[in-house]
Amino acid sequence: LEGCCYAPLTTLMNAAQEIAKDVASALPYLWNVSNCALSKDKVQGLAKLTVLVTLVGATPCFFVNYFPRNRAEVFARLKTEDRNKFAGICFVALLFVAIFGSLVYCVIILSEVTSSSTYCDDDDGPTPSPTLTSSPT
Repeated sequence: LEGCCYAPLTTLMNAAQEIAKDVASALPYLWNVSNCALSKDKVQGLAKLTVLVTLVGATPCFFVNYFPRNRAEVFARLKTEDRNKFAGICFVALLFVAIFGSLVYCVIILSEVTSSSTYCDDDDGPTPSPTLTSSPT
């Protein structure tokens, strides 16, 4: 019983860790939290990002009531013949969509990182660096 529960939870947890990294690297693009903005005391974006991350981090608290309250409730759920195939299909579909989405996001980020660089100027955030040209000497 323990192995049957532990395997899908571990799989989902491993996928969730990778997805969390991708989401965390995408969140700073919602608001300007660049070093340039922070050095100019523009912390509104950082404040908004902090509130969002705090609210998202608290969402698991809403699902605590769905867990069994004691061992008797666990065994009672195991004895029922009700099986939710839709939930199983959703679990597997979510897992594969998450992994595929994570791969696509990584490819997009890698292509952007290798194609441009940024520097700090007087604007509100990072901007593409100018093209370097060789000057005649």
